[in-house]
Amino acid sequence: MEARWAAFFDVVNWDWEYEPVDLNGWIPDFRLTSRASEGSGYHDRTLDDITKNACQGYTRARRRKGIGDGTIRRELGTLISALHNDKDNKRIDHVPTVWRPKPPAANERYFSRSEIAMVLNAVRQGYQSKKRKHLVLFTLIAIYLGARKSHILKLRWIDVDLVNGWVKWPQSNSKKAAPRRQPIPRNLLWWLRRHQQRATSSYVIEYQGRPIKNVRRSFANAINRSGIDTGRIHDLRHSCASWLLQGGAGLEGVGKWLGHKDPRTTQRYAHVNDDYLQDVMGAHARRK
Repeated sequence: MEARWAAFFDVVNWDWEYEPVDLNGWIPDFRLTSRASEGSGYHDRTLDDITKNACQGYTRARRRKGIGDGTIRRELGTLISALHNDKDNKRIDHVPTVWRPKPPAANERYFSRSEIAMVLNAVRQGYQSKKRKHLVLFTLIAIYLGARKSHILKLRWIDVDLVNGWVKWPQSNSKKAAPRRQPIPRNLLWWLRRHQQRATSSYVIEYQGRPIKNVRRSFANAINRSGIDTGRIHDLRHSCASWLLQGGAGLEGVGKWLGHKDPRTTQRYAHVNDDYLQDVMGAHARRK
């Protein structure tokens, strides 16, 4: 995150110094000064220098590095949050408008149960299937619990209660935040107990005693072998939400299951429930 801030400061032409001073135990991340042009007479920049042109320049610089607009929006959103925090704490008197690129078009896919079965079958029958057993467990955890890829790959057996059927997830990047507990569905619990018996590492997703760093390539290969047109790892999380809604869970319950802090995040799945209800209405109509 500090690297992203540094890149933004470079774009808006601010000089920066990282962790410049210790103020009685509090060390600020950055000290900022302007890069005054010769003869300009400028001194330190102000909040008014956060302009639309500056934000667009930052966006162009990030795009040249291959960063997508969705990520750039989140980075500039972090700046907005920081500015509001400073205003709330009376360190600044106003919050300037921060321009952000438009959100990218939604690129969500929802796997059906038969498609997930096809993917798992492709993993078992594919080349080097013995080396891909971790991908089966990864996929099952993702589809049953709706967990993020990074959380699954970092999951350790010490965080999994196989007796009572609970798993602990990190609540946030903050070390002070309490972990989030989530019950484990019975079918997944059976798989976890089976894998734990032959585990050779403290990590749940591992191969030959070493944690797996990424499963993106192996998952993409499984998608190709299964005959399914497209599919990403994060679509497993979307599919978990879709299955829960189709099973009768409300949006509030789905949000808690996925660990959403803001209910508005869960609203993206509202159309899934509407589509399901339309299918049910269609079934009723066909019965006449």
